[in-house]
Amino acid sequence: MNKHSLRNFLPAIILFLVLNSAFIAMMKRLEVWGFTYTVLVFGNIIVFGISFISYWMAVKGLTTKNNHAFFRWVYGSIMLKLFLLAGVAFVYILMNK
Repeated sequence: MNKHSLRNFLPAIILFLVLNSAFIAMMKRLEVWGFTYTVLVFGNIIVFGISFISYWMAVKGLTTKNNHAFFRWVYGSIMLKLFLLAGVAFVYILMNK
């Protein structure tokens, strides 16, 4: 991934850092409101990681000269997000009935 591609992902990185900082700073207040801050922090980390991998795959697909490779990379990034986030949600639901 080149410098320009990473610069385009910078707003997501900033949002990730701001949200996780807010969750950690407000952990006592979040518990009073009924939220579990560890779930929020780890959920945010998982979503950020999957988004970063998906973004990398989409950028990789955009830089290829082969049309079929482009569709494989882009559809692969969509399927990755779909199945991983659905799997994480399923595990969370099973653990916290």
